[in-house]
Amino acid sequence: MRIRDLMEDEVLFVYSTTSIGQMLETIIKRRINGLPVVDQDMHVVGMLTEGDIISRSEMFSREFDPMQLTNMNVTTLMTKNPITIHPDAELSQAVAIFSATKIKQLPVISDGKLVGILSRKDIIKGMLK
Repeated sequence: MRIRDLMEDEVLFVYSTTSIGQMLETIIKRRINGLPVVDQDMHVVGMLTEGDIISRSEMFSREFDPMQLTNMNVTTLMTKNPITIHPDAELSQAVAIFSATKIKQLPVISDGKLVGILSRKDIIKGMLK
């Protein structure tokens, strides 16, 4: 089975000019844990997840001001150069990546542009087909 058989091709994303506050509104509303960050040409420049935000130690200090965080740009906290996968890659390649990392989603890239997203849940759903 190939990635294209399981990936979501209607992928949510944010532009590199988006604020963290706007990104958080989207992930809360859509009940997802993160989003690819793209430039104006749809090239993936990063991934920003709940984990990236929570890992900021200053969030747990008494002086933490949530407004500072929400006004920041997504590029400030995103993981740059995230691991990606091609739609024609074998499912076993994605399984190996998910098994070896804490990653929950993989941006799917073709011709350098975002064309989909593959999550661990997509693989589980695929097993039930």
